[in-house]
Amino acid sequence: SGQEIVSFFDPLGLASPAGLVSAALVLAVGGLLIVRMASARGLSDYGQLFRASAGPRFGAAADVVVSTFLFLTLAVTLAGGAAILHQSYDVAGVISLGITCLGGCLLVAGGPSRLFAVNSLLVPPLVAVLLAVISLPSSHSAHAPPPSTHGCLTAAASGCLYGAYNLILAAGILVAGARYRGKAAALIGAPAGAVTLSWLAARVLAACRLAGPEVLHAQIPVAALAALGPPGAVHLYAAVLGLAVLTTAGCVAVSLAERCRFGRLLGRPALGPPLLILAAGPLATWGFARLVRTVYPAMGLLGLCWLAVLVIEPFGQE
Repeated sequence: SGQEIVSFFDPLGLASPAGLVSAALVLAVGGLLIVRMASARGLSDYGQLFRASAGPRFGAAADVVVSTFLFLTLAVTLAGGAAILHQSYDVAGVISLGITCLGGCLLVAGGPSRLFAVNSLLVPPLVAVLLAVISLPSSHSAHAPPPSTHGCLTAAASGCLYGAYNLILAAGILVAGARYRGKAAALIGAPAGAVTLSWLAARVLAACRLAGPEVLHAQIPVAALAALGPPGAVHLYAAVLGLAVLTTAGCVAVSLAERCRFGRLLGRPALGPPLLILAAGPLATWGFARLVRTVYPAMGLLGLCWLAVLVIEPFGQE
């Protein structure tokens, strides 16, 4: 959407490159630390990562904290879907949120394996449309980065939060949708994913800054950028992003239901994900941008704590 990137990096002004570099480093190093722990402990299920790293004393508490943040992330994702409909298709706020929640409930009814597969298949077209939008020629004069009082250390800290929240979010969502498949591929994937995500973030930030304050202050900055392009560009982007957001919301709901065994407690496992979506709906009314700026930095702090545990864990075992 561009909202996360703008929220974390645009306030840094000219120091934003330091933040982007630190984000790439955290993503790469964090990914490699996860690979090391999974390999050393013989883990095959991503759902064991947090409990295993927290140890027997704090494993249950770690699961509760991660589950709480996943529920908040579900609200953020639903708010994002509603913001897409409102901004790109001029659907009223409450109606757009209702459509998003209904769409998420229908998607989780199709089963987790199909849902996670569709979510993965949407990544290439989403990246392609994103690159097309941010590559559109702009008629605006360059918008200079805001004057920043932040130094490189503050920028690096912001980048670390961005990288860490992405790590913990990915590991949390993958609980019900993936299994750890070996060290070699992961050793390549961690740095490759880090560089790719940070490069895309830099491109999106530069394009939004070039377009000016109207785009930077939009709920969905890249959709606002697409609206400045040729007819139909914004609707194409919104359609692909909307599907990606809906399937992501479904994946979060499925993973959260699996983690907290919500549906099983009710005696109907299939009811867990849709009930969680409906429960997160009221929180989503707080607004996409506001939720992003509140939830994700806090999740980044949690992610940094987790990475610190992964760093010191081998020394504690010696």
